Amino acid sequence: MIKSLTSLSDLNMRTGADILLEVLESEGVEYIFGNPGTTELPLIDALLRHENILYILALQESTVVAIADGYAKASGKTGFINLHTASGPGHAMGVQSGETNLIEIAISSE
Repeated sequence: MIKSLTSLSDLNMRTGADILLEVLESEGVEYIFGNPGTTELPLIDALLRHENILYILALQESTVVAIADGYAKASGKTGFINLHTASGPGHAMGVQSGETNLIEIAISSE
């Protein structure tokens, strides 16, 4: 008899989002700062399986960058940013300048 597949967890498969989160965990990332859209749902779902990383939601991309910038400056750690594919990176650009502020942020877009 063939068992029906109800979720990826039934296959014990790691998704791309799981692999990303494993890498972030191995690098000591504790927070993802973001403004998600529908394409980020796999990442948001994978966060349920990775309880060591918290998602900090902001309502606009430039705010996300500002929050991650403040976190990086205050903690000395990398501020990891996840933005929506369509317009997210464009809205975030130019808000902060790593050259003048000497901060460390990383931006991903699904």
